[in-house]
Amino acid sequence: MKKLLLLSALSILFIISSAQPTSGGPDNFGYTFKTSQDPSGPVYSWLDITQVGTQISGLADDNFVGPFSINNFPFYSSTPTQFYVGSNGYVSFSPGNIASTGAQFPAIPTSGGTNNFIAAMLTDLNFSGSGNPAAAYYYTSGDTVCITFEKVPFWTNNSATYSGLNTFQVILNKADSSITVNYKTQIGLPDPTYTTNFVSMGIENGNGTDGLQFWRANSFPPDTFSVKYYYPNVVQPITDVGVDWTNDERNGGMFLRRNQNFTPSVNVKNVGNQDITTSFMVSYQLLDTARQVISVGSKTISSLNAGDDSTVQFTNSFAVSKVGYYNLETYIHQVSGDIITINDTNKTLVKVLKSNNYPLFLDYTDQTPTFSGISWSGGNAGVGVYIEPPFYPARVIAANYYIVNAGTVGFHSVLYDDNARGGGPGTILDSIFISSTSISNGAYYRDSLRNSVIINSGGVYLHWLMDSTAITLGRTFTTLPSRHTYEVIGGAWSTYRDADTQDFMMNIEVQPLSVGIKEINSNKSLKAYPNPSQNFIDIELDQQNPLTAQQVKVYNIKGKEVATKTLLLGNKLRVFKGSLTQGQYIIQIGERSAKIQFIN
Repeated sequence: MKKLLLLSALSILFIISSAQPTSGGPDNFGYTFKTSQDPSGPVYSWLDITQVGTQISGLADDNFVGPFSINNFPFYSSTPTQFYVGSNGYVSFSPGNIASTGAQFPAIPTSGGTNNFIAAMLTDLNFSGSGNPAAAYYYTSGDTVCITFEKVPFWTNNSATYSGLNTFQVILNKADSSITVNYKTQIGLPDPTYTTNFVSMGIENGNGTDGLQFWRANSFPPDTFSVKYYYPNVVQPITDVGVDWTNDERNGGMFLRRNQNFTPSVNVKNVGNQDITTSFMVSYQLLDTARQVISVGSKTISSLNAGDDSTVQFTNSFAVSKVGYYNLETYIHQVSGDIITINDTNKTLVKVLKSNNYPLFLDYTDQTPTFSGISWSGGNAGVGVYIEPPFYPARVIAANYYIVNAGTVGFHSVLYDDNARGGGPGTILDSIFISSTSISNGAYYRDSLRNSVIINSGGVYLHWLMDSTAITLGRTFTTLPSRHTYEVIGGAWSTYRDADTQDFMMNIEVQPLSVGIKEINSNKSLKAYPNPSQNFIDIELDQQNPLTAQQVKVYNIKGKEVATKTLLLGNKLRVFKGSLTQGQYIIQIGERSAKIQFIN
């Protein structure tokens, strides 16, 4: 993990403690643990899979890869069918990135963020960097599944970006449902940035309401050491049905145009160990920011077996007439005996945009910074957002970034198609380097795309890649996040560690392929003269709300944005004909526009 630049380092004395427990538990589910230092604990026995196992590719800094198949291994009240491997020393049964927050790693259990994991050595590890010896393997044979982290160093803020070495493994035993973590070699310490709780070890259930912490401190287990987590001999019956996702598996925010009809859907899953044999309700309600109900709907599910899920498409749709932010809440109720309620509700951001006022700014934030900017120490990193337009086909004409501090170098703006495996960032659609000399601090920088980018389905990933450690991007703190945010470190994409509370101030501008004169002329008019003209046309600006040349957009008769030179002259904005051919054009500034004509 690369530490956020704007987080203050904690000024706490560095303390090494070796008072690790030899046994512990049970947690609420019944898991217990013993170490190899306990007289009745496991005997350390390393399983070398480097020659027989499959090497895991794609691990970098602060990311995870997968899924990999698994069966017949119970973990808490469920039996997973797949697992993921995280670069920071964990194995999870749900996709998600676990990284440090506030220069420390989370306590177990913690309900927020990624859950459903085995924290073997949850600390700031790094698989990237030239000459890095790190490798990971997995191996399945009979009742055994083994995942090995081999010679993995810590992330360190130096020229190599790593130091030290750690070799450890997780062994899942299907015969007795136990989990053994072997620690073979441990050399070095994390970056000095970490002064408290730089490692966390334990197991956590699917929603973070239960878990068993073996160790969380500033020290590591000794070499040739084991800790074993024991599945309870008697498993208590657990009834638990939860909302898995709303609208699609990304479970993130969405954009709608004003008065656009939409029918919500929800996926619910039985994550307990008891079949649900009686009917229960699944409902939704759309709320505005004052929590006034805009629309409601419900459906009945007759039954749901343990481990199964069901997707419900509601029969009624809604169309919102007022532009703004809305909360789409989906929830389950009337499940008899449901003992865990934290997963009964899901909240999804819905942002309603103006219709027939193009381009549309697809921005999850309100474009007002409420949080310190984000940056990564060491550079060669950045962030990304995933964006789906509210209509198809959609032409992307520009990207915008709110830069808190431009630094001395600049950044790269990159737009990706979502055509990689699992809908991830794939083909580069547009890319450019933007120098710091072109950027104003505390303002949006607009990048007009060079390529014709048309979204016919799905969406795109917008990537802000810093080219120095000094540049910072705006972000906002929100109680209703998009959950479409990513951190990109060393070229590896992973879910942003604070995706549940923050959004990045970056967006794209889109319009239909056939935005015409009529649609753009529905805006408030601008005064333009001389019109028609052979050389240039002046636009009269509102002196109370001055605008800059960068905020001007010029479209041809087909609605495609065209490039032309503009100059700000007092209270006028001069638009030059330049290389434009003769014909009609639209000049647009914010919500105001004017139809102009250039002649030869």
